[in-house]
Amino acid sequence: MTDYSKIVPRIKTLTRDPRDTSCCPHSWEDAALLITLDGHVIFSVRDWYGGDRPPMDECHERDLRYVIADAKHGMATIDTAELRRDLRDGGKLSTLIDRIIAGHTVEWDGSNMRGRMTDDAREASDDLESALQGPDTWGSYRAA
Repeated sequence: MTDYSKIVPRIKTLTRDPRDTSCCPHSWEDAALLITLDGHVIFSVRDWYGGDRPPMDECHERDLRYVIADAKHGMATIDTAELRRDLRDGGKLSTLIDRIIAGHTVEWDGSNMRGRMTDDAREASDDLESALQGPDTWGSYRAA
């Protein structure tokens, strides 16, 4: 198993512009765990502007991005201490990430290089998304 806790910053607050959430979103940040096609895991913060779309590497699942929190509806502070604990060797998120990396490959499909996952990696991917976005984790990684 792998310790991914070192990728998480000490403190992270996501912002939104304009700050008034009654307006339609102009721009906002989100934070995610990004698993690159070569198996590196990165703490990724992205700025979104209106109609932005994900990069092609993510659309074709060559890179896998799992959103932790976003500031689309207002500022969000991530509980980085809790996140780091779950990303340590043997933590629930670390175990899921290892399973995803072990079962993720990139292959030519006749027109594009596309990411593929084994059944176990797909199950781990679904579990990772649930762990990061589920209603029971609202207080775990995110706090307003």
